[in-house]
Amino acid sequence: MPKRKKAKILILGVGNVLRRDDGFGVAALEYIRTRYDVPEDVLLFDGGAGGIALTSIIGEHKKIIILDAVSAGSLPGAMHRITKKNIAKTRGKTLSPHTFGVEEALTLAGFEGRSPDDLILIGVEPLDTTSGLELSALLKLRLPIAAEMVRTELKRHGVIMKAFPR
Repeated sequence: MPKRKKAKILILGVGNVLRRDDGFGVAALEYIRTRYDVPEDVLLFDGGAGGIALTSIIGEHKKIIILDAVSAGSLPGAMHRITKKNIAKTRGKTLSPHTFGVEEALTLAGFEGRSPDDLILIGVEPLDTTSGLELSALLKLRLPIAAEMVRTELKRHGVIMKAFPR
């Protein structure tokens, strides 16, 4: 059986889907999966609520786009594009509302010498992180914006992600 080609770019959706808007990253990943023809060299990965297990998948890729809810002190619904350099500047501030989140997994991967060369976090400021399974109406409206931001990042790497015909 032929070995599957390793993905060139990882798109990692993270979030706790049991806490409404905290599940934005996972919802955005699913939005992309169902509406776009994702090229073979791009891996869509549901990272759930994060955790130490993310260190492994992060460490396997040099180009990563992370989708997540971010607490950056902006108004709810504000979209963010945060570079690897700027994530490093936020040490001590919480971007991700998860207990062991993306920042910690990135740090641990870095300690192991497996830090990505190119990392972009596409996030949105949450409105409601109470218990519940659905995103707020405000964040549902941000899903197509997040998908377009992902398309822009992929294009930067010469990768085209086309929408399925409607």
